[in-house]
Amino acid sequence: MRERRRWERYEVAYPLESEGEGAVKPLLLIDVSRGGAAFSVSGQIALQDKLALRLFLKKKMYQITAVVVHVQKTGKEKFNVGVQFTDVSEDFYSELEQEIEDIARLHKEKKLRRHKNLTFKKASMEYLEHARSSKDK
Repeated sequence: MRERRRWERYEVAYPLESEGEGAVKPLLLIDVSRGGAAFSVSGQIALQDKLALRLFLKKKMYQITAVVVHVQKTGKEKFNVGVQFTDVSEDFYSELEQEIEDIARLHKEKKLRRHKNLTFKKASMEYLEHARSSKDK
C-alpha cells in the first residue's frame, strides 16, 4: 500500500483540548504531524467539522484550527478522528520539530540502555514529565 501522507506522524503524549462551538471532549491524542493530528473522542463528530484545538507542547500552548478529514467509529459514541491543521503559526512547527528531535534522542538513548519496550509515546511522556518537574523547581 502506498503511503499518502506528506509528513511523518509521531505518537506523542501531548495534552490536547477542544474549545468553542463544536468542541468535543475528552480528547486523547493518538499522533501528530506537521499537517495534522489524530485523536480519539467520545461524542459525535462529522467530516468537515471545524475545530478550535489547544495543543500543549513542552514550553507553550498553541491554538490551532483544524478541519475533520477522517472519522472512524471505534465503539458506542467513541471515534478516532483525523484532522488537518488549517491555521498554525510557524512558531508551532519549529517548536514541534525541535521537541520531536529531543524525544527521538531520549528514545534512542533509553533503548540503548536496554529499555527495549520503550515506545516513542512513553519516551514523550518521560520528556514531558521531566519538563514539568524542571519547571516546578
